[in-house]
Amino acid sequence: MQGPALLVARDGRVFYAGRDYPDKDKTIFGAIADGRCTPLRTLPSGGGDTGYPGLAEAPDGAVWVSFYASHEGKAAVYLARIRVSPP
Repeated sequence: MQGPALLVARDGRVFYAGRDYPDKDKTIFGAIADGRCTPLRTLPSGGGDTGYPGLAEAPDGAVWVSFYASHEGKAAVYLARIRVSPP
């Protein structure tokens, strides 16, 4: 994971987002528990450059993820809303 962002949710869970590219450039959102990173979602991303995430928790417990990507041919900033299951 490169360029990670971390979020400690109100319920104590820890989430992360960042660039991962063993196979191809992609932005991943996941959870950290027991010393392990578990990917939960691969966000629409790539195009040779992606990442630079920001994380924020919504009042309803969903997580907002902002990130940069160029998968649509032109570099842009995207915003994803991810519902996470209760602990």
